[in-house]
Amino acid sequence: MSTATDIEHQRAAWAWTQIEAVHPNTYDGYRVIIKTVPALINQSGLLAAIVYLDTRTGTNKEAATQALIHLKAWLVATDSQRGGTLSDDNTLLPTLASATTELHRQRTDEVMAIIGWLRRFADVQRGGD
Repeated sequence: MSTATDIEHQRAAWAWTQIEAVHPNTYDGYRVIIKTVPALINQSGLLAAIVYLDTRTGTNKEAATQALIHLKAWLVATDSQRGGTLSDDNTLLPTLASATTELHRQRTDEVMAIIGWLRRFADVQRGGD
């Protein structure tokens, strides 16, 4: 089995466990948030998307918080493999902001890949759109 296939399997398995843990009361909001984050990343960048999720108020606030927890956890878990120094504390945003262009691109690619799995499984859990 190739390394790329192994990584995809790891992403899929991890995403499934995260989707199963989403609280039923926030599930629909989570699906909305996780489906809009890729467009936000493409338009404004990874750092802006994380800040958006972190500062979300009103409708879907809990869902945005859950999505942020998922994305941060995956970033932190996979970052050390790429020579990064992310940790899930108050240094996350400054560390992202000061990253080299290459490291920032790798982190963005990784977030987009895990979001793909989260989106797929969110649809499967709810019956799809």
